Amino acid sequence: MPRKPSPAKPQPPRDWSGALDLFDRHLEDNERSDHTRANYRDDLDDFAGWYEWKYQEKPILAILQPAELRDWKSHMLEDRKYQPATANRKLAALSSFLRWAESEGHRAEIRTPRQVRKVQPPPRWLDLKEQRALLRAAERHAGRREAQLCKLLMHTGLRVEEACDLTWEAVEIRERSGKVTVIGKGRKQRSIPLNAEARAALEELAGCNGSVGRASGPILKGQRGPLTPRGVQSILAKLRRHCDLPELSPHVLRHTFGHNLAVAGTPIQVIADLMGHESLETTRRYVQPGQDDLAAAVERLAGGGDDS
Repeated sequence: MPRKPSPAKPQPPRDWSGALDLFDRHLEDNERSDHTRANYRDDLDDFAGWYEWKYQEKPILAILQPAELRDWKSHMLEDRKYQPATANRKLAALSSFLRWAESEGHRAEIRTPRQVRKVQPPPRWLDLKEQRALLRAAERHAGRREAQLCKLLMHTGLRVEEACDLTWEAVEIRERSGKVTVIGKGRKQRSIPLNAEARAALEELAGCNGSVGRASGPILKGQRGPLTPRGVQSILAKLRRHCDLPELSPHVLRHTFGHNLAVAGTPIQVIADLMGHESLETTRRYVQPGQDDLAAAVERLAGGGDDS
């Protein structure tokens, strides 16, 4: 029998930029978002810029050495004074890139630096008093649209990107129930039931958009068109000044949703499914005491808290 031809060896990329182009194509084929792909590119370009400054030559994928990667880690922490989260993100991007290169036969296996250990602060959420203060401030100083935006985020736990991408076609509202269907991280779909507050917020938003009974297209709109994540963050930043909150962001409202579920005794697996968490370790943060809880506990030692 004739021998089968050996599989063709993968062609090595012409240079670092060529390797990044192939890696970006790999990410796109695996349906990673444009935002994720851009972050990978920025972090890997950052490494390449540092490497050329440090070693007076551009990095060559096939001959990178573990010591050079350790130098990059040290530079980020000691010279640039990056926070652990930033350094870890850049290390993770480099590690993913090198694992891909190894799997494609573009280089041998290489030992990458360990992630930087960091103390995970408790998540910030709004207590009931702060939630009411936020909604009052939105109605008084902003308007119906902004107040309903805050309600929607607090009662669905949507990530800001998910909320901005949400269209009326993904919403189902009935008299006593409803749901929204979103595509979250990793292109995973999930459905979130709508409670009475969330349904009322959506109906108000439809009215604000002049689309009651014929709603279609993006749900979150501003004066100039669909809201972007940056637009939502800007709205919340302005509202924060009117309700005297130390911090207010889409993520704080998402944390508020998760914490409210935990306080209501919702099982942790249910919270994880509603929020689109892959790991229960992420969800466990919502059932742990927050920063304000810790501060109140310490204050009570000095007799400054109310135990009633």
